[in-house]
Amino acid sequence: PITYENGWSPENYEKEFRGLVTLREAFEDSINIIGVKLLERIGVRDVIQNSHKAGINSQLRQDLSLALGSSEVTPLEMASAYATIANMGTYVEPVSILRIEDYNGKIIERANIRSQKVFSDEVCYTLTKLMQGVIERGTGWNAKIGRPAAGKTGTTNDSIDAWFVGFTPELSCAVYVGNDDRKPLGNRITGGVVAAPIWHDFMVAALQNQPVNNFIQPSNVLQLEVCAKTGLLPGNI
Repeated sequence: PITYENGWSPENYEKEFRGLVTLREAFEDSINIIGVKLLERIGVRDVIQNSHKAGINSQLRQDLSLALGSSEVTPLEMASAYATIANMGTYVEPVSILRIEDYNGKIIERANIRSQKVFSDEVCYTLTKLMQGVIERGTGWNAKIGRPAAGKTGTTNDSIDAWFVGFTPELSCAVYVGNDDRKPLGNRITGGVVAAPIWHDFMVAALQNQPVNNFIQPSNVLQLEVCAKTGLLPGNI
């Protein structure tokens, strides 16, 4: 538990605390306090700058509540930002119309797709591996689609908003569930419960005729098994 100088005491969804956990465990189980402490360590300004690079254009709150989703963004922004991660750090500006064809299929106009490399392959691959764990073992287990996928659940206070945003190597998709009048969705209704199944059904249908691909590991990224308690290689004291 932690209380800041202004009296704010962030809570975990279960109102419980687990003590020492790995960053992977915190990510997979949506442990709020870890997110807040990590944001404090990294710095709010840097996180906002990186969010804008990834595709978030909305104004973001400049305080630690940002870690818990206190700023309003659109599903398009979220899908775009997650696509940047799926693209191994290349941001592609979203467009609604790729091309216009006439009756005979002749292309009359084609969209000018703008893209920019904003993050390194290594950073995005590492983050993707964490987000795969959310689906494989964590709060996003309802989003399992039988092929490599990564994502994150999101639930606001009193279950007013529920999210699941995720991607495969081919496709990024954001699902938002909420009421227009901001009435709560119901007791213990979370992003993993209501948004992840919608994401699952859409992605299964959208990718049914697509070959199964895995996320490409950069050549300079090395994966090693380490002890979760010590951080050392197995067998080392």
